[in-house]
Amino acid sequence: MPGQTLRGSVREFYTFGSRAVSSRKSALRRQKKVRHPRLRNGRIRLVFTPFSSGSRAVRNSFPFLRLSLLGSLPWAIAGGETPLAAAQSHAPEQSANIEEIARQVVRNQAQPREPREPTVDVHHTSLDLTVDLRQRTVSGTATITFAPFARARDRIELHGAGLTIDSVLDSEGRPVPVEARDGLLHFRLPREVAVDQTERLAIRYSVSPTRGMFFVGSSEHPRSLQAWTQGQTELNRGWFPCHDVPRDRGSVSLKVTVREEFRTVSNGRLISSQPLEEGWRMDEWQLDQEIPAYLVTLAVGAFEEVDLGAVDDCLLWAYGRSRDVPLIREHLAVTADAMVFLEDLAGMPYPYAAYRQVLVDEFPYGGMENATATTLDSGKLRKAGRSRHASRDFESLLVHELAHHWWGNPVTASDWSDLWLHEGFVSYAEVLFLEHSQGRDAALELLLTQRRTSMRARESLGRALVTTDYHFPDQLFDGVSYEGGSVFLHLLRHLVGDDAFFAAWQQWTRSQQNEAVSTRQFRQALQEFTSLDLEPVFREWVHSVGVPQIVGSWSYNERAGRLELRAEQVQRTPNLYHLPLPVAYSTGGQRRTVSLTMEERSSVWSVECDRRPDYVRFNDGGVIPGVFVIDQELDEWRAQFLHEEDPLGRWQAADALGRLLARKASSSSSRDDDEELEQHNSPREARRRARAALALGAVEDPFAPVRAAAAKALGKTQGGFARSVLPTILGDEELTVRAAAARALGRFRDDMICAEALLSRLPIEQEPFVQSAIFSGLAGLRSKEADRFLADFAARNDVSPDLVTGALRAARPQDVKDLAWDWSLDESRRLDQRKAAIEVLGDLAASDSLVAEHLVRLLQDNSLVIQYAALAGLAEVEDPQFLTSLVRYYQRAPVDDLKADTAGLLGQILRAVPADD
Repeated sequence: MPGQTLRGSVREFYTFGSRAVSSRKSALRRQKKVRHPRLRNGRIRLVFTPFSSGSRAVRNSFPFLRLSLLGSLPWAIAGGETPLAAAQSHAPEQSANIEEIARQVVRNQAQPREPREPTVDVHHTSLDLTVDLRQRTVSGTATITFAPFARARDRIELHGAGLTIDSVLDSEGRPVPVEARDGLLHFRLPREVAVDQTERLAIRYSVSPTRGMFFVGSSEHPRSLQAWTQGQTELNRGWFPCHDVPRDRGSVSLKVTVREEFRTVSNGRLISSQPLEEGWRMDEWQLDQEIPAYLVTLAVGAFEEVDLGAVDDCLLWAYGRSRDVPLIREHLAVTADAMVFLEDLAGMPYPYAAYRQVLVDEFPYGGMENATATTLDSGKLRKAGRSRHASRDFESLLVHELAHHWWGNPVTASDWSDLWLHEGFVSYAEVLFLEHSQGRDAALELLLTQRRTSMRARESLGRALVTTDYHFPDQLFDGVSYEGGSVFLHLLRHLVGDDAFFAAWQQWTRSQQNEAVSTRQFRQALQEFTSLDLEPVFREWVHSVGVPQIVGSWSYNERAGRLELRAEQVQRTPNLYHLPLPVAYSTGGQRRTVSLTMEERSSVWSVECDRRPDYVRFNDGGVIPGVFVIDQELDEWRAQFLHEEDPLGRWQAADALGRLLARKASSSSSRDDDEELEQHNSPREARRRARAALALGAVEDPFAPVRAAAAKALGKTQGGFARSVLPTILGDEELTVRAAAARALGRFRDDMICAEALLSRLPIEQEPFVQSAIFSGLAGLRSKEADRFLADFAARNDVSPDLVTGALRAARPQDVKDLAWDWSLDESRRLDQRKAAIEVLGDLAASDSLVAEHLVRLLQDNSLVIQYAALAGLAEVEDPQFLTSLVRYYQRAPVDDLKADTAGLLGQILRAVPADD
């Protein structure tokens, strides 16, 4: 009908308010530890990008008399039969018993952890250890200097897992009895120690670690052998006795004896290095500052040392394999610049004497901010050497881990429930550094990505930023704590203003050095710099679940010369958000803004306006990290896309245009309507103008995310015009735009012209990120020819591993099942290739019991990365035949997040078991 308007909605996930954080032409996505599949409500969700490397967990093979901890399960606390023992003592066909054991696991997982009163305040930990990489053992003495906590005590508790205790002596050389139960080491002291006294226990022990310290490499190739530690959250108890809670801090010294061909890296300063007899050497490390136990670290391997310079008196070093030294010099050179920037941001110097970064093999967590000695995944470094996209991510990772040396290490959350005080702060520091190093566009892009991830996580996980509702603290390492914390800080920055925000941040950082802190304390510190009452802000954004969801619309009253604005909060959660709501509107090319406040569920405003606006933009500058559904006509979105000065406003408009055009494309005939011109105001002509605007923006917009969003929107139109434009965008200088165009071409099902465009780009595309997108585009075409090409390409041996991996991931799983099976077992392949193969098999596991059995067997693999991938591949499996194996895996899983995921999978299978009559 002539004059008909098209109206629709758009999700507005965007950023910046006052003093915009700045720019470059592509996003850097933080890649950080514990970014692995998370099983929630019976399904695994990819909370963050899974990493492509792992660690070799040593299997549990302790001698019968070894003093080992059974964990915190109720049956272990009671001294009863463990799930593993129960599962092994009953035949698999006794399913009722296995089901009950599995139900116990699920019930235990569902219970929030009860806080336990500490018995000690550790002052210093001194370790004198021998680490044998060939035997994969640790032995020696841990000397713990402590005071009783809160009152005089003659019994104290420390954490330890799988430790064989040979002897315990107090400071006077008297033996101290020890018992392992309740997940703790219980010591009965010879005398009562007053609260103002210190005592010392010398604990002689040995262990073949299954958690905390991991061994990689092959004894057949000694120089490939490495040992490295990962303490966060509660893993270091697996290689030395400690008080493994974040609120307790102590200084650390470490004497470590290793074979002379290996180098060691640990916390603090290297005091001495002494050769010993028979090819051994002892290194002594010392850190005078106090740190929580999870930040104690040790890495052992055939590392080369690389001098990265210094910042003032702080020396910067890096360590890795000799073959990686050129990559280390290239990709870690940013460390000094990042340190200077972070010192300015924090308002204080780097708080330690030196900074080391060690690149280890098969590290599954990206990076870990061990005090003064960050651990990094060497696989990510090598990937950065092959990919510009990965190089950006790697730089972001370096900044993230270094920033923890202000926020997390010296200023530490008193409880894991306040994890965002670590991860949110350093995630926002990434954004600010990007503004400094790459410019406004890059920072906008990163914060845009963070906002989308944060809102998806808050909606899907259903938890608040601060929560005590968890069983394993590892469950809190997700998009709520990381990205959610970052975007909340950005919101606070807008609410209180730059001066107050950064002054409070610096004062908070300086005043809380070497302290255990809470969210309440941070709010109080920020409150001192502003007259605003911040308690409602923290209540709504920190202690409540969900995100604001706002439906907005506008109309123009020509007679009154008024712009009528309407907004309603429609989130399902009962909480009401009190929101600042800046609105921008353009009339005749002149942009105006008005600042509104939303205090009720539904609000209406009237603004003086001399003519009908060309467009209206709610949430101008992206102040509010919420979901906005805006009712606006097609031509108004086009005007916003072409003329809005804020690139995030153009991004929002591109997304809206794509949604509206896709809606029309799905309801009309498949024939393109470009050639059927009608009058200027017809819906058909409006769509033609919108497509032309998208094509122009996809080529000329200076902000890469806008060009990528325009390419994506063109793909949704399914028309011949888009099909002719998208191949030209494959040559864009920015890889994220090329990738968006490749995926958009994949929306044209069974279209040979699109297939030819993708295939012609593949031989000249050098960026693995874009190559993967090209393969995804080919898979999206769903043609027999494309499917055959992908399957054949994945089997090739004459192209790079990145290319064949991309083809394998994109191919139809059934077409490459045998190939994926072989890859999953081939330890000579890169871990990312084995992981990709397991992902392919995971798509078949629910319908193919043999594949599911294969994935269950892969849970026995030494590599943590393979275990993560195999468990994720079982996400859709509901077959009770796997209960026994999964219960056994739960009992021996080397890290708590794998336990949590396994418990979720057990719950899913149990829900599929038919109820008894």
